[in-house]
Amino acid sequence: MRRNRPVTALAAAVLSATLVVAAGCGAGGKDDPASTTSTTKPQLTAKMTIYKIATLDGQFGQFLDLVKAAGLQSTLEKEGPFTLFAPNSAAIIKLGKAKIDALKSDKAELKTTLENHLVAGDLTLAALAALNGKTVTAVSGAELPVKVKGNAVTVGGAKVVKSDIDADNGMVFVVDGLVTPKS
Repeated sequence: MRRNRPVTALAAAVLSATLVVAAGCGAGGKDDPASTTSTTKPQLTAKMTIYKIATLDGQFGQFLDLVKAAGLQSTLEKEGPFTLFAPNSAAIIKLGKAKIDALKSDKAELKTTLENHLVAGDLTLAALAALNGKTVTAVSGAELPVKVKGNAVTVGGAKVVKSDIDADNGMVFVVDGLVTPKS
């Protein structure tokens, strides 16, 4: 099912830097206003789907509300493999209530916006970083630019803050904003 992935020195350096950034960002559900104050998190395993991991992780509550409003839960449960670039709740809240309400009121736009966050295939941070200056194609059909600057990796303008969360049907990345297509 899952395959072993060789890790190069560059990939290890990029991954280490990303994990340092993620650790400093308070990962662990603290940015989700709906999360509880409990410090006990469920154990996430690669035997879970992307949707299940996002549901249990605790930092994607706002994003999952949009996924449910668009009716895309089943897409994140499909066999895949897929790579999901999931904005944490802080990134969604930054959009503001007016933008969130506008997205929810236009189901077609909401669905396309969310499908921009999903790529067919099983990408790792190393594979994504290797695409510097190129694009990846989202499920929506949009082209998402990939850029590496120093230790920062962005996809569709959103910075990767945590990566390589292994799921049964792909990979989850945490990003700091909405992924937007190449214009």
